[in-house]
Amino acid sequence: MKIRKKTPDAHHHGNLREAVLAAAMSLLRQRQTPSFNLREIAKMTGVGHSAVYRHFASKDALLADIAARGFAELAQIQSREMDLAGDDPWERLIAAGLVYVNFARTNRAAYIVMFDPTMRERWTELENVRTALDTSFGQFAKTIVACQTAGLLPAAPLEILTSILWSAGHGLAQLLGSGHLDWLRSSAISEDQFVSIAIHVFCEALRAPASKPWLELRPGLAAATRGPRSKNSS
Repeated sequence: MKIRKKTPDAHHHGNLREAVLAAAMSLLRQRQTPSFNLREIAKMTGVGHSAVYRHFASKDALLADIAARGFAELAQIQSREMDLAGDDPWERLIAAGLVYVNFARTNRAAYIVMFDPTMRERWTELENVRTALDTSFGQFAKTIVACQTAGLLPAAPLEILTSILWSAGHGLAQLLGSGHLDWLRSSAISEDQFVSIAIHVFCEALRAPASKPWLELRPGLAAATRGPRSKNSS
C-alpha cells in the first residue's frame, strides 16, 4: 500500500482562520441560520477542533468576526456608492438604500449573522462589532439629516425616519433572501429593477413638503422613541 506523504499544512501558516470563516459562511448559506458548532467547522476544514479554538474561543466569537466584517464592508460600500452619487442628499439617500438591500442579496451569509435576533444584544457589547455597526448606521443617519436640512424630508424625529426607511429596506431584503419574491424570476422586470423601484417608492413616501400627519408625534412619544443605535452611541 502506497503511503501518501503529508504536505505542509497551510493552516499552520495563518490560513486556518480564513478557512474557518469560509466554512462558516458556507454553512450559513446552506442552512440560512447559524445552526452549526465548531466541531462541524473543524471537520470541514480538516483539522482537530482544538485548532479551531486557537483562532476562535467560541462560536459566538466566530459569529462576531463575521458580523464585524459584514458591517464594515457594508459601511465601506455605502460610503463609496454615496460618494459616486454626488452631493445631492436625495441621490445619496437612494444610493444608501440600494446598497443596503443589494448587500443583503449578495452577502446573504454575513447578513444572516449581522441581523440574527438572538445576537442583537451581544453585538452592542462587542467593540469591534459595535464600531462597524455604528459607522454604517451613522452614515445613513447623516444622509437623512442632510435631506431634512435641504427640505427634502420632513422635520420628524431622526429615529423615526431612520427606523421607517431601515424597516422598509430590511423587510425587502428579508423577502428577497427567503425566496418569497421568486415570482420576479418570470417577471417582465428584473430583480435589480424591482429593488430600485422599491427603494425609490420607500423614499418618495416620506418626501417633504407633503403633509404627513402620521409623522406629527406627541412630544412624549418622540422623546421615548429609540432607533437602530447601539447602547453606547450618542
